[in-house]
Amino acid sequence: IGVIAPQTEYGNAVMSAYNAAAQRYGITTVDSLRFHPGDTGLSVPMQNFSRIGARKLANGAFAAPPFDAVFLPAGGSDAQTISNLMSYYELDPAQVRRLGTGLWDDGALRREANLNGGWFAAPDPYARAVFESKYRDAYGSTPPRLASLGYDATALAAVLAKTGLSTRGTPAFDRAAITNPNGFAGIDGIFRFHEDGLAERGLAILEMRGGQISVVDPAPRTFQSATQ
Repeated sequence: IGVIAPQTEYGNAVMSAYNAAAQRYGITTVDSLRFHPGDTGLSVPMQNFSRIGARKLANGAFAAPPFDAVFLPAGGSDAQTISNLMSYYELDPAQVRRLGTGLWDDGALRREANLNGGWFAAPDPYARAVFESKYRDAYGSTPPRLASLGYDATALAAVLAKTGLSTRGTPAFDRAAITNPNGFAGIDGIFRFHEDGLAERGLAILEMRGGQISVVDPAPRTFQSATQ
């Protein structure tokens, strides 16, 4: 795998998580490239990253790419620009699968031909569609992407209050209740909170395909197997 990540706090966090996962699962990282968001001078770095000079054969064809896949934790125009440069430098999406994060959960990127066949982790789009339909019926507009967080926070507070009142006479807003390892069900799937304050979500693996997004691996419905 090759990695192209932004030189930002988000990029640093993703790289840290990726490196830990690569070591755990035996992934070979062939090369990595960091960039500043919005950088318009990526042509030469991408040329070097692709190894296109060394791959060009005497007959004008090109040897196989150095990667099976490229991990690109970037969204918006950066994802479009870099994926286009990848194809320009003979890292075609049919040969080198693009791998992304939830930043690819963007309608504009679905139509990007150079991300076609790419995989990324994000909430199940079908569950989100149900929420958006109910929101439109109630308010006459499409909800902002982060609206589900506010909904889940309110629903979680109500669940903890109801549970606590029924079992001990007071709302269960304590650390033990909030960090329940079984987690909670939200609009964007299951989630739970760890002792360090981080949230863990059960995400689906989605694929960009012909302007649409399809589910490759469904989101988990429970954390039970992870805690046994």
